[in-house]
Amino acid sequence: MDYPPFISEKLIKENKSWVLDVVKAALEPQGYKIEVVIKPWARALHEAKNGDHDGLYAAGWTNERLEFFEYSMPIGQITKGFFKRKDREDVVFTGELSSLKDYKIAVGRGFITTDEFDNANYLDKLVLQNSKQGLKMLYKNRVDLVVASKEVDDYRFQELMTQYPNIKQEIIFIERSLSIQILYMAVSKKAKNYQVKLRDLNIGLQKIILDGTYAKILKKHGVM
Repeated sequence: MDYPPFISEKLIKENKSWVLDVVKAALEPQGYKIEVVIKPWARALHEAKNGDHDGLYAAGWTNERLEFFEYSMPIGQITKGFFKRKDREDVVFTGELSSLKDYKIAVGRGFITTDEFDNANYLDKLVLQNSKQGLKMLYKNRVDLVVASKEVDDYRFQELMTQYPNIKQEIIFIERSLSIQILYMAVSKKAKNYQVKLRDLNIGLQKIILDGTYAKILKKHGVM
């Protein structure tokens, strides 16, 4: 899906997606051609499960997905947690999910955070198409929290500032995060020769890590 600053149609068009550069560097020397299709996450997940695509990139790990996917070596990481309005000093996350039971929390459809949060049915969750929609609602005081990824939504602010110029000053990330999530390529078990593709991807990733190409890509895109 559109998942800046990792990958999006805009980043692909502008050659600014570091995760795309990584997978190309890992696979193209082995004769693979990379084609990225951007779709809403729930649809991408469904279609990849069915083998309509070779996999999901980039994806977090869940035990439930192991029925349908095998995971590559790690390709990056992301910080999952909550955004809130800066002026809402009454909204506090103590680290215990029970401290959030009085708040309305926006979550993206099909997203994963932690098993504990995802299964916390006692929380008041509002499921939306994506976190960008949630940040708009948070700005307008229609929700109390947005559960999202810090790196992704720091980027989303740049998009939203054209409509809400002071949004970055009004909304902050709660530094007590939920989790640090590792990102992978999730290769569909229904993809043709999926085990060979997974093996070649891992071989390619190991090579570019060892020869310094991976670090050069991150440095080029300002990730490190």
